[in-house]
Amino acid sequence: MINVLRKILLQLKQQIILNRRKWTIQKQSEFFEVLADLLDSGFSLRQSLATATKLFPVGKIDIQKIESKLRSGEPFSTGIKPYISKSSYYQITISEKYGGLNKSIKQLGKLMTVRVKQKKQLKQLLQYPMILMGLLVVLYIGIQQYILPEINYSQLGSSSNSNFKMILMKSIISVVISLFIGYIIKTSIRVSKQSTMNRHVWYCQVPIVGKIYRDYCHYYLTFNLGLLLASGLNLNKICDYLNQFDQKSLLYQLGKQLTNHFENGGSTKQMIDKSPLFPNEITTFLAKGNTLDVMSQELLMYSEITYRKFESSVERIMIYVQPVAFVIVAACIVGLYLTILLPMYQTMEEIQ
Repeated sequence: MINVLRKILLQLKQQIILNRRKWTIQKQSEFFEVLADLLDSGFSLRQSLATATKLFPVGKIDIQKIESKLRSGEPFSTGIKPYISKSSYYQITISEKYGGLNKSIKQLGKLMTVRVKQKKQLKQLLQYPMILMGLLVVLYIGIQQYILPEINYSQLGSSSNSNFKMILMKSIISVVISLFIGYIIKTSIRVSKQSTMNRHVWYCQVPIVGKIYRDYCHYYLTFNLGLLLASGLNLNKICDYLNQFDQKSLLYQLGKQLTNHFENGGSTKQMIDKSPLFPNEITTFLAKGNTLDVMSQELLMYSEITYRKFESSVERIMIYVQPVAFVIVAACIVGLYLTILLPMYQTMEEIQ
């Protein structure tokens, strides 16, 4: 038992260290956008990194480490791996090996920029409701400390029936809240124990946000598949290549599942139809019988369309964030009024 706890604590410590090394979304956005602009201007990757060290004095040491690994013969993806997410790392790895690194870096810059913009927008939308919620918390503490004790004192000697109702009501509310929190914890534990692919499938099925996550998966997979097809790899060779990735990564598990599916005589259409991670349009592109180069161009174009769809879906859901937050605040205000008015109403009823 002690060894298990030590192992868990060691893993948590390693994860904290890795997270500290990772760049913020803001920093990744700025870095990838500048790097993409420098590459488009005709700079080599080494020259672009050297220029980036002057443009980003805060991240100068990290960029110099990347540049140093590049000079020693290691790929760019290996150097940048500690500072970005796994999905971004594999996207860069694929594009670096099979072409399209500039395009991939530009796409990552756009994606990170959108995420930064959405994060700022979300903060602005929630700023006023959060201030109101803070005031309500202060008001609730004040009611619990000063007003309710006075009401309870005035009710001393009254019938125990009203007190019983209050205790029952509070108990029901506590049980409902406890069940809700317990359900969230139970679901989180169950999802965390699933494989990476099953976890992503579950994310795609979550109400409201599932559609947005599905759009992102469609963009991510079609973009990488388009790059791999552009290099001249067919589906079997793509699966073999994906099987070289980290076993916990989504791309590895997808490649493994596709390999098993094809070995059992399954068709591409069957695999795509039963998985929400793949867009149904892939079947159309693959069934046309075009060359790999044409298919890759179509998939890359489709990934761009899917990316815009993902962006607009997030924008649409942002519209409802503030109204929902105000509804929650309004419900809390009603609850506060009830905590004061119900005891007072019962007291007046007893006096009559």
